[in-house]
Amino acid sequence: MFAMQSAEYFGFSSEAIPRRIFIGGFGPEMKENDLAEIFSVYGRILEINIIRDGSRSAYGFITFEQEETALLLLNNRYSFYFHGRKLRLSAAYLRSNKQRVTYGKSDIRH
Repeated sequence: MFAMQSAEYFGFSSEAIPRRIFIGGFGPEMKENDLAEIFSVYGRILEINIIRDGSRSAYGFITFEQEETALLLLNNRYSFYFHGRKLRLSAAYLRSNKQRVTYGKSDIRH
């Protein structure tokens, strides 16, 4: 009950994935072990995923055992850095079920 009230209080929509946070702003040199070292002091980590798109930046997701851990990190506005880059943290959301149609350089969702 507390976790749900906390999520609603801090403005997370029902589409937010409980216990999971989005982390962006790091370079391709980031490894799962690096993220674990930075964030495991706040709570037990169940899963770490890093997505690399071939560019100079990457992003990832961390799933914690407790939702309170994710809420603590997101709502206390901690600053985290890796190799001089400030990491961006936000709630992780489910992808839209809407179909993506691409016309030229712009994407339109239906």
